Amino acid sequence: MPIVIAVMFVAGLLGGAINHFLMQEDDPKHTFMGRSLAVGIGAAFMVPLFLNMISSNLLESIRGTSNSPGDPIKLLVLAGFCLVAAVSSRAFIRTLSDRVLAEAKAARKEAKQAKEEVQEVQASIDPILEKETEKETVTDGAESITSLKTLDDEERKVLDAFARSKFALRTLTGISKDAGLDKVESNRILSSLEERALVAKKVGKNGTRWYITQSGLDLLARI
Repeated sequence: MPIVIAVMFVAGLLGGAINHFLMQEDDPKHTFMGRSLAVGIGAAFMVPLFLNMISSNLLESIRGTSNSPGDPIKLLVLAGFCLVAAVSSRAFIRTLSDRVLAEAKAARKEAKQAKEEVQEVQASIDPILEKETEKETVTDGAESITSLKTLDDEERKVLDAFARSKFALRTLTGISKDAGLDKVESNRILSSLEERALVAKKVGKNGTRWYITQSGLDLLARI
């Protein structure tokens, strides 16, 4: 590691000096070398990051492993990389920085998409788990009678459409068909049942899907 650092440092100095002289040819007033040397060293020490981004095993080849010794000749290749980076230090640093920022932005976007997909899958699984999981509920008798009285025949048909279906998530079309009602009436009833927490809905990529809640299942069981 000390040898690698020394190679990068020396190559950065040499590349910075070359960059300074090249800039002097274009602009004779450019006489301050210190800035070029500092930028050259910085560019040279960014080479390992660049090698990692392109999945290069150059540093591993130099270091070697327990099964194979390191290859000292690869130090010349590393020196060449660092020298090129230092000579074109400004362009190299700017390009590498832009690429790192772009990859970070892409990673954040992928993470956000993955999170949204997980949330959508979870939203799809929750009603299935709720329907298939037995829950112990304690309901006051008066409350049960009140709930039954407020449930008319059409609302019972809609709840029955959930209970008799093999699907946990249902479309408005499927509910209407099974309940023997038109879509407008079914949608009105679903909205009413949703307000009483007897059914719920989720909106995903495929549109709106309805599912019966545990309260709705409990109410049906008491009818």
